[in-house]
Amino acid sequence: MRPKILALILARKNSKRLPGKNLKKIGNKTLVEWSIDAVKNIKEIVHIFVSTDDKKILRIAKKRGAISPWLRPKYLSKDNTTSEEAAMHAIKWYEKKKGYIDGFFLIQPTTPFRSKKNLKKAINIFKKNNNKPILSVSKVLNDKRLPKAIMNGSFYLSSVKYFKKYNNLSPKNFYPFIINKKKECLDINTKEELNLALKYFKKK
Repeated sequence: MRPKILALILARKNSKRLPGKNLKKIGNKTLVEWSIDAVKNIKEIVHIFVSTDDKKILRIAKKRGAISPWLRPKYLSKDNTTSEEAAMHAIKWYEKKKGYIDGFFLIQPTTPFRSKKNLKKAINIFKKNNNKPILSVSKVLNDKRLPKAIMNGSFYLSSVKYFKKYNNLSPKNFYPFIINKKKECLDINTKEELNLALKYFKKK
């Protein structure tokens, strides 16, 4: 049976290190648009949901075919708001208004070059075993080699049941999905990392 998976993109307005980072462009697309397009046309994904407190991001999300039904409340848009809080808020709204889902993909806008092929592979793993989350990991992050593999932010895939039970997007017990390509592991949080993304894009 095909699982119902929600693609969830958390795109807050404010950012201290790189102001307005989710609206930065690579080519003719903002980082939010890159992430929306990455999860389009995957049959198991029932909807793409963008949770934001930014009116411009909300308009872009709707134009791109995503659900963005409201501006995220101020109490969930602070510097100390956790991704867990914002994700739980969106998932509970979706279940109440749209219906049941088996799982969700958390897709952060700051990793624009993720592979649709890898997302589909992760879903196939989820179909066989969804009792623990699947997290993307690598030994390279932003062109820097690391002594051991760490979570790279490309994606997090979990059953809703697991997330509601543990309320943790960085669990100790997870299935590591290894990504080796430097470009796919890029996480943009500074001007230097944005310039690196533009460099990768120009090479393409």
